[in-house]
Amino acid sequence: KELMREEDILCRFGGEEFLIILPETDMEGALLFYNRVRSCFKKKTVLDNVHINFSAGIASFPECGKDSVSLIRQADKALYEAKYSGKDKCALAEKNYNP
Repeated sequence: KELMREEDILCRFGGEEFLIILPETDMEGALLFYNRVRSCFKKKTVLDNVHINFSAGIASFPECGKDSVSLIRQADKALYEAKYSGKDKCALAEKNYNP
């Protein structure tokens, strides 16, 4: 949370999944944010010999979804792509919506 702006929103989305909404942030800006968060995780020790992976899926409105449901679906799809390609990675959602 210390890396987030006041207008950003963080909420639990699943057991070990979180949703971060970054208003007025494009995919490039979200990727920069991911890299800052990932770097922060790498520097912190939670427990001895415990390695924390941070995988992410990024989707941006309106390029990746025309509403909240499709946008979250695209981000979730990208997240699983990142997890299954080796974890500790970020994947960008496909740009599939043309207003």
